[in-house]
Amino acid sequence: MQTDTADLAGTTGRPVLMAVDNDPETLGRLDRELRRRYDRDYEVAAFDAPAPALAALTRLHESGRALAMLIAYQWLPGLTGLELLCRAHDLHPAAKRVLVVSYGDRSTNEPVLQGMALGRLDYFLGKPWGPPEQRLYPAITDLLGEWSLATSPSRLELVQIVGPEGSPRGHAVRDLMERHAIPTASTVPAPPPAGGCSRARASPGKSGPCCSSTTGAC
Repeated sequence: MQTDTADLAGTTGRPVLMAVDNDPETLGRLDRELRRRYDRDYEVAAFDAPAPALAALTRLHESGRALAMLIAYQWLPGLTGLELLCRAHDLHPAAKRVLVVSYGDRSTNEPVLQGMALGRLDYFLGKPWGPPEQRLYPAITDLLGEWSLATSPSRLELVQIVGPEGSPRGHAVRDLMERHAIPTASTVPAPPPAGGCSRARASPGKSGPCCSSTTGAC
């Protein structure tokens, strides 16, 4: 079973919840259980290999369609799940990323620990996961709630990044804020005031972006 990427071309559809697993039984179960709980608000897409999933991710990006979450099995053919999550992040930085691993597979320990430490995934799910009400639904619902809060047009923006537009350091600071679910306003391209950014307590003589509270709390 696999979703037709042409079905994802529309710009006004529901946000997409994507699952990728080369095991037909796991993919079929993910597809059924995600649709059962989330089909009202999200469009569920399922792929059995990285290549069509990447094509769909690109199509979504080009059409301006929102990807809410990508769920990928670690040992996919040709591309690991963690690598696929990283590729997806380049196209859809706000999307939540879930890595699926098999219980008892010690070879996934290092990728999971590395992914969590470097912020390359938001959650890992062991399969089989039992009744979806026990582990699958609570985790997915929490992550979708975080995604909705972070992407809502009316969300409260607590922090503003001040620094050169598009700087690598500014991107790293924004990524750190997003990983900790801290609402962040767009980057202000103007340099900090004379004497540095006092609210961010920048060190004297050091250049680069800094953070300013939009509420005046710091």
